[in-house]
Amino acid sequence: MAIRLQSLDWGLYTGIALFGSIGSGKTYGLILPAMRQLFAYKADDPDRKLYDIVLEVKGGLCLQLQRILKWRGREQDYVEVSLDGNIRYNSLNNSLGPYAQVFNIASIITSIWGKVRSRSCSSPIQTS
Repeated sequence: MAIRLQSLDWGLYTGIALFGSIGSGKTYGLILPAMRQLFAYKADDPDRKLYDIVLEVKGGLCLQLQRILKWRGREQDYVEVSLDGNIRYNSLNNSLGPYAQVFNIASIITSIWGKVRSRSCSSPIQTS
């Protein structure tokens, strides 16, 4: 089955949210078809082909992305930034002061895992 995705113009710069329970088909039903379509677009034109950053926690999506890029002859475009790879990123290596650094780290953790709602709970994240 071929799926053709189409978005309104505002969808190109406002972000997309996809919700569903575990095993409901979010990856196979929307994310993989979108990646196939987007990374195949102008794949032979170095000035117009899509480059993007894929942030992924589980690991399986990146393997599928590698297959998609190989299918389009773009395997050299895949660059992985990880803790144990050839390319690493150290978010602590910057010119911020210690308090700004702590606030930034707490903000990132809070945005990923959410704010603890109860102050009675022992949370390592205190941003206020």
